Amino acid sequence: MIERFYLKNYLTFKEAVLEFQKGLIVFSGPSGSGKSILMNAILSSFGFSNSEASLAESSVTWQIDPRYGIENDEINVFKQVRKEKSRYFINNQTVSKKNIAMIASSHLRHLSLKDYSDFENDNLLNILDNKIANHSSKITHIKKELQQTYQNFIHKQKELQNILDEQKRV
Repeated sequence: MIERFYLKNYLTFKEAVLEFQKGLIVFSGPSGSGKSILMNAILSSFGFSNSEASLAESSVTWQIDPRYGIENDEINVFKQVRKEKSRYFINNQTVSKKNIAMIASSHLRHLSLKDYSDFENDNLLNILDNKIANHSSKITHIKKELQQTYQNFIHKQKELQNILDEQKRV
């Protein structure tokens, strides 16, 4: 979870500090109030977007996979710092934009009105299955059994239809 976001010198924002609590977070306001600018800055701290901010920093509670060679802290800090060009850091260790985005992508999902694919049935089911799998290791086995049972049902249904079609011809 993103616990805190800090932004410095980005368009209409001289400085902004946001502290988040668990639950649904909604940015609302009239057109032109800076919602998209703020979201772009948050995304830039994770390498998902480009920003002209001098600093965009997100503090998160998730643990970083050790294979990336980044030391975990209790709170991990993702940063985009810009002087002449943007540089990216995790816990003050320099990382490439590609790597910071890859690390963050296993924990974050940006939903946009421009792309509704996250709300397609298959994606929603996968999200729910993964959430359940985090709490119960049995779900994968149950899901495979259900898929096999369903395939057997489809096969038997086709066999029945073939028999019925054959009877009509006789």
